[in-house]
Order: sequence, then C-alpha cells, then structure tokens
Amino acid sequence: MIVEIDRTDICNMLSGVEPSYEEMDRLERIGLGYYVGGFNDEWHWDKNRFKDFSDEELLQIYKSIR
Repeated sequence: MIVEIDRTDICNMLSGVEPSYEEMDRLERIGLGYYVGGFNDEWHWDKNRFKDFSDEELLQIYKSIR
C-alpha cells in the first residue's frame, strides 16, 4: 500500500506521539519540545520549531520515536 502524506500530516503524526525518556533528551537538545516532570509527567512539543526542520527530518524523528 502506498500512502501519500504531506508536511501537515507529518506534523500531526509527530504531535500525536510521546517520546521515550531517552528520546526526550535528544529532542530537548534540538529544541523540538520539553519535558515537565512531577506529579503529571508530560511531554510538550514546540510546534513552532517544526518549521526549522525538513519534511524528511521530521519523518525520521517520527519513525525513531513511534
């Protein structure tokens, strides 16, 4: 099956996943989001930074964390 996706699809897919703790460190270093720990552990994507990455880079990031 071949599925065509565009940049919006990639950004939505990436926004819908939560990275592992190891991946969180890497993603924080490149500025794609931040982790809030404590009572409710949460990952927050910095969607404004998505524009700084190519479609291919975002797709590779998605593949590495899903």
